[in-house]
Amino acid sequence: MFTQWEVNPVAHGELRDGPFVTLFSAAGLTLPGLRVDEQSYRVELVLIGEVHAQDAAFTGIRAEFDHLADWAGAPALVNPSTDTISVRGSQTELMTTTWGGAHLTLRSGAIGGVDRSSVHLDRWCDFSAVPESAQEWRELLETYLRPFQDLLVLSVGRSIGMHGLMLRPDGCEALCDAFFVTTPVAAGSTEPISHFNAPTLLRAATSPIPLAELLPRWIDLREELWGVLVALLAPF
Repeated sequence: MFTQWEVNPVAHGELRDGPFVTLFSAAGLTLPGLRVDEQSYRVELVLIGEVHAQDAAFTGIRAEFDHLADWAGAPALVNPSTDTISVRGSQTELMTTTWGGAHLTLRSGAIGGVDRSSVHLDRWCDFSAVPESAQEWRELLETYLRPFQDLLVLSVGRSIGMHGLMLRPDGCEALCDAFFVTTPVAAGSTEPISHFNAPTLLRAATSPIPLAELLPRWIDLREELWGVLVALLAPF
C-alpha cells in the first residue's frame, strides 16, 4: 500500500463551533483503503463564514491595513466636552470612487460592547472593492488591494501590513474571512504617522487632491511605472 498525493480543487467542512469552512486547492497525502481520523492539507486559500463557497470566483474583497484610520482621517470615537464624553459608533463612508468598472470604498466605524456600566469600542477602517464581474481571488488581491497597499507604503514611508481579509463568494451576500500563505515581511513601526519625526509624505486627510480622484490616478500610474516602483517599494 502506497501513499498518494492528491489535490482537491474545493473541499468543504465545518468547525466545531458552527462556521463553515471551504478549502481551495487542498493538497495532501492519502492512504487508499485506510480509514483515518485526521488529515493534514496544504491549501492555497481558506474561507470561514456563513456559507460554503462552490468555486474560486468572488464578487468582492475587503481588508484592513496598518495606520489606515489615521491616514484616511477617520473620525475619532470619543468627542470630549466640558462635562460629558460622547462616543461615536456609527459607520462612516470616507471615500467612494470607481476604477476599471469596480466600485472602491473606504469606510470606518467601531466594534465592541456597551452596557449600563461600561463601554468598550475599537475603531476600524477598511478598504473594499466590488468588480463588475466575479474574479479569481488572486486577481482581486493584485488588482485592487495591492495598489492601495502600495499607495499607503509610499505615503507613510514604512511597511504596511494587510489583515482582516474578507472575500464574497459569487452568488452570496455574506463576506467570509479569508486566509492564505504569504511571505513574512518586517513588522511596521507602531509610531503614529502624524508624529513630527515620522517619514510621512502624504495623508488622505491633507491631500490637495481628493482621495476619490487620487486613487484611480495612482492605480493608472502604478501600472505605467511598475518597473520603477518595484525598486522604490522593495525595501518595504
